[in-house]
Amino acid sequence: MTNSITILSNSPILQENRQDPITGDLIKEGNKVVICASCKSAFLEGSWKYLGEKHCNQIETLSQVPARQSFKFVKKLKKLEQVIFSAESYGGNTTLIVAVPTGIISFILSILLVLNVINIVWLWGVVAGLISIPFIFNAFQTKEVEVKETAIYVKKGFGRKKRYPISQLDKIDFTFFNGFDHEINHDRSRIKNSLIGNEITISTPPTIRLGGVWFPLHLRLSEYDFNKNREKFIEFFSKISNILPVNLSTDDDELIKEFEVKVPKATIRKDLEGLRYFYGNFYKGEIYLG
Repeated sequence: MTNSITILSNSPILQENRQDPITGDLIKEGNKVVICASCKSAFLEGSWKYLGEKHCNQIETLSQVPARQSFKFVKKLKKLEQVIFSAESYGGNTTLIVAVPTGIISFILSILLVLNVINIVWLWGVVAGLISIPFIFNAFQTKEVEVKETAIYVKKGFGRKKRYPISQLDKIDFTFFNGFDHEINHDRSRIKNSLIGNEITISTPPTIRLGGVWFPLHLRLSEYDFNKNREKFIEFFSKISNILPVNLSTDDDELIKEFEVKVPKATIRKDLEGLRYFYGNFYKGEIYLG
């Protein structure tokens, strides 16, 4: 059973200037909090729901605020942080696409230079540059997205990892269009998708856009990986909607139904309206996509 405690003016939590570990909000008089029985961390009710009413691998909560004591919450929380889900990025394996053509070209140039068919010394620099391109590309590619209780981790090439605290997010947008045709009045169009006559065929990979206090971040996922982890994704959106606005843009009726049942707080936008909301603005038949 979850014990919800209303913070009074003389609460030790106020004297300690405690913050919600998930949102980073300062806990104030009148707030309702839930205190984990194991680590004694105090969570606002929305954050406790986001955690699935579970922390430290248990569900017990305290019925009253413990006596004032010195807690090292941040350090303790990092040790106790649980992984909600992880997924491979849409661009995680595209380094190979870059490596194949650059590898073939550099191999041909190297053979020609070694056999003295071409006798231009500076071409060795071109070969070295071509060989380095896949490594540079790999360093900046998003390989995997790992969602934990208090932060989202984006894994890059060569083992690099970037942490985005949930307390620094102000909204989460999710877009997934299976593809649809939209008729326009004339052929003038600026769009990064296929244009066939007067119809635009649009299809996008599942994309999560994190709106942060200091940053925007787009995370593209493979459709296979999204469907494989579909329940975990929807569970995450359901939990995160307790503390952040969640916006869904899609033309997938099945996904809309799932969100309506499991993520009732989400704002849902369909068809072209959803695409316009996520990517940009539509002007008189011209479509601008970011």
